[in-house]
Amino acid sequence: MTPREKFLLALFGGAVFLMFTLGLVLWSLRAHTRAEAKVAEYENLLLDYDVVLQDKALWSELKDWLASHPPAVKTEQSAKTDLVQLVEQTALRHPGIRFTRMQPGEVEPGAALDSITVSLVCEGEEKSVIPFLYELTKAESYRALGFVRLRALPQDKSKVLCEARLTQWFQKGGAES
Repeated sequence: MTPREKFLLALFGGAVFLMFTLGLVLWSLRAHTRAEAKVAEYENLLLDYDVVLQDKALWSELKDWLASHPPAVKTEQSAKTDLVQLVEQTALRHPGIRFTRMQPGEVEPGAALDSITVSLVCEGEEKSVIPFLYELTKAESYRALGFVRLRALPQDKSKVLCEARLTQWFQKGGAES
């Protein structure tokens, strides 16, 4: 091998070594960036847990309240039928409300209580719809509105179209009382 060939071979070997080293450095920088992102994610998660743990007394108080005030509704079937009947009876007490759709949903399992949701669409005068929605939501009855949208009807601006989801919580696997 001539000295020129040796020089070119060393130059080529050096270039391959530099490219390999550069690729290794770039790979380790990317791995370091991913590791930093993971550490930041875990730090944020720890901060969230700290906030929850600071409210431990409140959560314990809520757990005790739930244990001493169980919901009256005990089963999935009674929850579904009672909730639909409640919506219909409450609407009767508020004149001018007309349902265009009411659909009970499926049971959503929860940690302490299961829940069922009824989606409803109704129309009526705003002065009837707002008290109707207010009457449906009772914390002590384990009912809450999860979503409400009111829009003026295009054909009659004095009436509103109400879309809402009402949720009723009930005991897990309880027997009918």
